[in-house]
Amino acid sequence: MTRPAPTGKRARLICTQATATCLSVQHHLVEGNSILSTERLTSVHGDSIYHQHIVAGRGAADLLDSRMTRLNHRHVEVDEILTFVQKKKGLLKPGENDVMVGDQFICVAMDQTMKLIPSFVLGKRTATIDEKFMIELSGRIMAAKPGEKHIRLQIGNDGFAA
Repeated sequence: MTRPAPTGKRARLICTQATATCLSVQHHLVEGNSILSTERLTSVHGDSIYHQHIVAGRGAADLLDSRMTRLNHRHVEVDEILTFVQKKKGLLKPGENDVMVGDQFICVAMDQTMKLIPSFVLGKRTATIDEKFMIELSGRIMAAKPGEKHIRLQIGNDGFAA
């Protein structure tokens, strides 16, 4: 159904089936269907669906990185969303790799007026992830150049202690 873009080029969806089928697969995934249910609904093999979803995600990341720069925000709210992978923190066994499994946080920045999400990072709630998130956010906000009018940015959070 899909094949990867040539090495060294931006990830993009190269669909070897009808475009309508590719769009149908993405539609089902975006609407919250699992890969198995999408496979049943579209008669497309699960591995192809998985690969197409990965390629589409990389394309979305490229789009975010190329278009979400020099943004002119006045007030950005930053917060975290708690989620988990495979099992919750309390069910982890001693010695189990808790970096990829267990509680995870999605650090999110959202513009208060436009409801735009310029930046997000997924990972454990550590100072390293928080710093990575703030560096990514700062890279997307427009900084005043010499001679330009200074734009004052206000960043709000819930004050959750690290």
